[in-house]
Amino acid sequence: MKHLLVMRLSAFGDVAMSVPVVREFLEQNPEVHITFVSVAITDDLPPTQFIFVESLERVEFFPAYLREQHKGLKGLCCLYRQVMRQGPYDAVLDLHSVIRTHFLRMLFHLQRIPVYKIHKDRRARKALTRREDKVKRMMRPMPERYADVFRQAGFSLTLSNRLRKTLRPLSAHTLEVLDLPEASQTKPWIGIAPFARYTGKTYPPQKMFAAVKKIAAQGNCLLLLFGAKGHEQTELERWKELLPDARVVAGKLSLSEELDVISHLKVMVSMDSANMHLASLVGTRAVSVWGATHPFAGFLGYGQTPCDVVEVEMDCRPCSIFGSKPCFKSTYECMHAIAPETLVQTVEQAADL
Repeated sequence: MKHLLVMRLSAFGDVAMSVPVVREFLEQNPEVHITFVSVAITDDLPPTQFIFVESLERVEFFPAYLREQHKGLKGLCCLYRQVMRQGPYDAVLDLHSVIRTHFLRMLFHLQRIPVYKIHKDRRARKALTRREDKVKRMMRPMPERYADVFRQAGFSLTLSNRLRKTLRPLSAHTLEVLDLPEASQTKPWIGIAPFARYTGKTYPPQKMFAAVKKIAAQGNCLLLLFGAKGHEQTELERWKELLPDARVVAGKLSLSEELDVISHLKVMVSMDSANMHLASLVGTRAVSVWGATHPFAGFLGYGQTPCDVVEVEMDCRPCSIFGSKPCFKSTYECMHAIAPETLVQTVEQAADL
């Protein structure tokens, strides 16, 4: 059996996007075993650990503690030595191609291990996001770029790019948190994940709440509100007081339990964020809201379709691949121009409400 070392250190959403690729690769190449190196994120389990170890066979997860023992060049050398003990490897596949993995690739290359890396097409990214003379065209989807690395290594891989519904059992703790009356259990569940890391990727809260309120007013679905502990959880608790048939999931479940819940959703409503990719992992349809970023960059969730994308085309967007740059107009018009009614209509069509 061949043994591959696959590296995708971060971020959470990008790691999640790689999972369907790895899953389909293993199905089509039963003679291969993979050691997957990715960042360790603390909770009940590192997210990459439950994503890979629980859902995939012939995958061993190796955590990288990039802020602790694997920090800096000395730490990367430590990571390299630890990973090498899991070998030998027939090849190293870098699905990230950043400074850290470049250094690690060099070390593996010195051991005469074949090394292959992702091609990000940075020139096309710059052309897509520059202010003037933008070249707006669909770039190669990231899952296909991941698959290309496996193909470079000499393996056959054809991606289905289809959602694969996987219902995960709900724990007793999850059912206790949801506390669903019997009448609500028969309604379709709609997930609402209104937050993102950057302002340019976040639909304005007042507009988002207006859309959610319209969906809730129909009374024909159960709303589950997703977010992080702290400010996001507090904000969602305020929303819940004004929304019939709504439950706050934020801050109450582990990441693994949240994924269980997402598998039971009819639709997940999210930004261009990790929740869209988590929905793809369990085959749940995602309605996604895009502002500073654009699906043309290739980051639409695996198996998700453009008809479920909510956006307003503007000459200035996308201004960023990852949404991290502040709006040069200081208005974030790309998000403010989206009418709540447009989002509501898209959700209704996707969820068949």
